[in-house]
Amino acid sequence: CEIDPGLESQCTVQRNIGGPTGTDANQRIELAFSGFKKVKAVLFNDQPLAVELTEQESEICVDVTGLVKAHNQIAIHFSPPAYFGDLEMRIIG
Repeated sequence: CEIDPGLESQCTVQRNIGGPTGTDANQRIELAFSGFKKVKAVLFNDQPLAVELTEQESEICVDVTGLVKAHNQIAIHFSPPAYFGDLEMRIIG
């Protein structure tokens, strides 16, 4: 990304991940975020997730069961300087 100190800049970090295998209809899949700050938006397979990570310290979990595919992409848009913590995909149930 390009960072201009005189303007509010926005950068994007993307990661491709495979979908979980061996899950059944009784299980749900969630993304768990912790330790992120100054994040403007999170997209999972181009779908915006309803997460507020602007000054977040504790963990936030978002159900993505209906969005998961065999190949997935997470995009995190942020304003520098930002802080990145842990991101996990969990199978629940």
